[in-house]
Amino acid sequence: LEKHFHTLTSDRPMEKTDPLADRILRKAILKAEEDYADDAQVEQAHEEAVEVATRRCAPLTDKERQLLDELRQWAQRERNRADAKAMTIIDWIEENLKDDGEWNRNRVILFTEYRTTHQWLEEILASHGYGGERLAIIHGGMDQDEREVVKAAFQASPDEASVRILLASDAASEGIDLQNHCNRLIHLEIPYNPNVMEQRNGRVDRYGQKEKEVLIWHPVDGGDAADDPVGGHKDDIIRALEKLESMRADMGSVNPVIAPQMAGLIEGSLPKLNTREAEYRIDKAKKYVRSERQLQERVAKLRQRLDETRKGFHLTPERILQTVVVGLELAEKPPLRPIELDGAPSGTVFQMPALSGSWARCTEGLSHPHTGVIRPITFDHTVSKGRDDVVLIH
Repeated sequence: LEKHFHTLTSDRPMEKTDPLADRILRKAILKAEEDYADDAQVEQAHEEAVEVATRRCAPLTDKERQLLDELRQWAQRERNRADAKAMTIIDWIEENLKDDGEWNRNRVILFTEYRTTHQWLEEILASHGYGGERLAIIHGGMDQDEREVVKAAFQASPDEASVRILLASDAASEGIDLQNHCNRLIHLEIPYNPNVMEQRNGRVDRYGQKEKEVLIWHPVDGGDAADDPVGGHKDDIIRALEKLESMRADMGSVNPVIAPQMAGLIEGSLPKLNTREAEYRIDKAKKYVRSERQLQERVAKLRQRLDETRKGFHLTPERILQTVVVGLELAEKPPLRPIELDGAPSGTVFQMPALSGSWARCTEGLSHPHTGVIRPITFDHTVSKGRDDVVLIH
């Protein structure tokens, strides 16, 4: 808003609309819609797009300047206030992450579109007692090492790490797994690019998720239906989602076709979805679906060959263990020490001895990414599955 106002009131002539100006505007908009790993770059691209668009506006009338001044005063006055959405999320945290006022084992990820929203909500959470060791932060201004520390804590067992809330900007929505002990995710702001929303959801809705269900929630304005969880837009959203689901069954994904219409549909500026283009594409998409099925069949055959190879070479956990035991003995190294681990059969988990020389590499990667504790090892895939307190040796 301030960028818009500054550009409008600067001493400059209104730009004419011509093919060159149109290309400059389109380029600025496309730049603002790109994916960035740094939140500062996102905000800069948005500001530049606003500036380019504003240069094409006519000079302000007295009435328009009055309205704009009122809007700026309102924005400044309300910028640090906990609004209804923030308070609803705080109520949700109290209800879902606590039992009788004490933190339970549940976790949640809160996604924001903008760094300013991220900072605003961080202050609100901290002021309501949800900061400190319970709140972790990821944003685009952090370096990779800092992000890895936060990821390790959030992926660690709730018994090992106190963090229960991860406040993240879209910098955390790509290429990071967060599903070990979290199946709840809240969108404070829906991104204009639906692929970004898919990426966000994929942080918990992915392979390795232990829970049967994943909760994805976007709190919306109550509109004309304050008691309705999706407000006054319920019929529009449900109808769109049903259409989306039926088309996805035919062609796998319809985001490139339907997604650009979703914002208009939810805002009310678009009365209904235009699905003609999508339906036209379905026929073309079917060949890709066939290719995907053929790929799945190929993967299944490769898996069968792998299992047959394991069987042919006797690559069972017991035989690999015996090979290591004999190897350590022949090299005159200390032996593996069997230990007991909750949930693991006796004789399947071992403490690695101190090793030197070429054997020293076998002790790498045993420290827990969050606690730093040296973990025991197992040769059995079934023992290590879904656990981070034991390391699979294979």
